Amino acid sequence: SSSYGGNPLASAAAYTTVRTILDEGLVENSARVGALMLERLGTFKEKFPFVGDVRGKGLLIGMELVKNPRTKERLEKQYTTMLFQECLRNGLIVMGYNPDIRINPPLVITEEIALEGIEIMEQAFTRVANRINI
Repeated sequence: SSSYGGNPLASAAAYTTVRTILDEGLVENSARVGALMLERLGTFKEKFPFVGDVRGKGLLIGMELVKNPRTKERLEKQYTTMLFQECLRNGLIVMGYNPDIRINPPLVITEEIALEGIEIMEQAFTRVANRINI
């Protein structure tokens, strides 16, 4: 026997969590919305010279910020800070891991809200791109 095994409350919570994930189709939603976000964010590589790569799976997406797309030299912290602050000023919290951005919305996010967030990012990136010379 185990002193800490068989916690019925933890078991019930885990069961309910798994049931919710399955019943509400959160895995499928993550795949569908994540693919849409990845496709749209992928266009940032052509629009902004400081976006080196965009990659991810499901609703976990990373964006690499670079000074030089060919050499992949990383973007300085002052510029990444400008991007994070510009997004925040417009109501979007992005996870900044200098010099990268991690995007990880909740599993229940809708396509509409995801696209709204990407639009805020695009506007923020445009404003910063107009202020810096890269």
